[in-house]
Amino acid sequence: MQQFEPLMRGKNIQLQKIIERFLKENGPSTTDSIRVHVNNNTRHGTSANVLGNLLSKKPQFKKVGFHNTRSDGHSGSGTRNVIWDLIK
Repeated sequence: MQQFEPLMRGKNIQLQKIIERFLKENGPSTTDSIRVHVNNNTRHGTSANVLGNLLSKKPQFKKVGFHNTRSDGHSGSGTRNVIWDLIK
């Protein structure tokens, strides 16, 4: 009996190519700015969870730091975004 490759194997290939192109053109970028670019330039976009998993698990992407932002009016609250870049 012949075995078949799983259908989900290349599920995020197109997303991966879009992210690589974005990072080549713009240099190191936060997860949020990458997500905004993907959602503005693709038909269905992506979620923050899918994007974060892809960036953390693919070897061509590396975490280079963090970007902290504070909300106005609330002491101690804010968000922390990871900054990603391509491995040269």
